[in-house]
Amino acid sequence: MRAPKRRLPPALAANRWRPGQSGNPSGHSGEYGEAMKLAREAAPDAVRRLIELMSSEDERVAAVACNSILDRAFGKPKVIEEKGDLVERIAAMTREERLARAEELIASGKRYLPLLEFENAVALDPRSVEALSSLALSLTGRMLAGMSVTRDDDLFRANEAVEQALAISPSSIIAHNAKAQLLRASGHCDEAIPEYEIVIASDHNASGPLASLGGCKLMMGAIDEAIPLEDRAIRLNPRDPFVYTRYIVIGLVHLLQSRTDEAVVWLERARIANPGSDYPHALLASAYALRGDLHRAADELGEARSLSGGKRYRSIKGMRTAFWAMTSISSVRELYEATLFEGLRKAGMPEE
Repeated sequence: MRAPKRRLPPALAANRWRPGQSGNPSGHSGEYGEAMKLAREAAPDAVRRLIELMSSEDERVAAVACNSILDRAFGKPKVIEEKGDLVERIAAMTREERLARAEELIASGKRYLPLLEFENAVALDPRSVEALSSLALSLTGRMLAGMSVTRDDDLFRANEAVEQALAISPSSIIAHNAKAQLLRASGHCDEAIPEYEIVIASDHNASGPLASLGGCKLMMGAIDEAIPLEDRAIRLNPRDPFVYTRYIVIGLVHLLQSRTDEAVVWLERARIANPGSDYPHALLASAYALRGDLHRAADELGEARSLSGGKRYRSIKGMRTAFWAMTSISSVRELYEATLFEGLRKAGMPEE
């Protein structure tokens, strides 16, 4: 189910790219790009102010602030013909649960997949393979991006959606892609790899599955296969909104293989491509520390903690637990210990 095409407000539409009228190959005029950049930079301050206004004594002001926060987290509500259990479940959520998701979104700075839209689609057509698979991809996508605040529930719902989709259409490519992402998010890259290969065999230009396959190859110890897959994904879709994740995998491979200078180059690209992501900063902290630039390393570690809301990067033990959930390969774990974790220790991360 494809989302409806968005229309720009007249003020922005006047500056959008038109064939033959702009020399900007990125597809937008410079003014439009600058406006979007400034808007994203101001977003965290705006949301913090909205959270303050939620406590206003003026009920109208508080209500507007609450609705703005919810719109930011879930998108503006859509009217659907058959609401059923979906609306009841959303209505049953507490205000704190909704705000927790909203704050997680703002802190991450990452793109939020339209989860509610896919839930609406499944509610309207429970046998839609595309809707079920897209729901699973949305749930696993936010888990892989570190945005999930209800991980166990998301895993259960994604698994349920994948099973239903494959039961309806066992040969569905989008369902196999959703299964691959589910297996990867749950730490089973060995089982995810053949699922990704099924998807890629049907479409050799599928940049997303190619990049995900590269990440799984890294976790399974086939490190030399990871960079060519990520390079291919970048060439196929250099303007993908998640291209920064390709840069991260390439940078991490270089870091694990002690090519620290190359690692810094790729991780800086990831940081620039998505300034709101905490992960590039954490990896840069390790890389700069291994190069001897401890001041820069400490700054990067501080930024990673800040962007994650202080929830991650507290200790080597915590980092180890998170990474070990993704790989049981001893040779890969040894590389993490000798490079990434050693660099984080030098950057100032405590053992526990």
